[in-house]
Amino acid sequence: MQNLVRANDPISIPAKIAQLDKELKVYRDKLKTTKSPAVKKNIQKRAMEVLKRKRMYETQRDQLAGQQFNIDQAAFGIESAKASVSTVAAMKSANLVRHEIFTLVGDFVISSFNLD
Repeated sequence: MQNLVRANDPISIPAKIAQLDKELKVYRDKLKTTKSPAVKKNIQKRAMEVLKRKRMYETQRDQLAGQQFNIDQAAFGIESAKASVSTVAAMKSANLVRHEIFTLVGDFVISSFNLD
């Protein structure tokens, strides 16, 4: 039961890969010391199965990393759009204030010319 890898638990994938690496090392060591061809063939077969599982987990890890990158990019895009919206709102507000100031200054200049 403890070897079960849950899809929503990304921490367990690297742990599983590390465990499979340890298993592969044990098989490599056994292959170096074993002299019987039949036993070697059996060890090689088990090592290949472990290697296939390791590659499967590495592929899953890489896919999760790619998905996480895509999610992060989407979040960055959303934050950038929000910043753009607030910048445009601030620019509109500043333009209204500028227009009011120019109107007041223009009225003051016109009234000062009319006083003469």
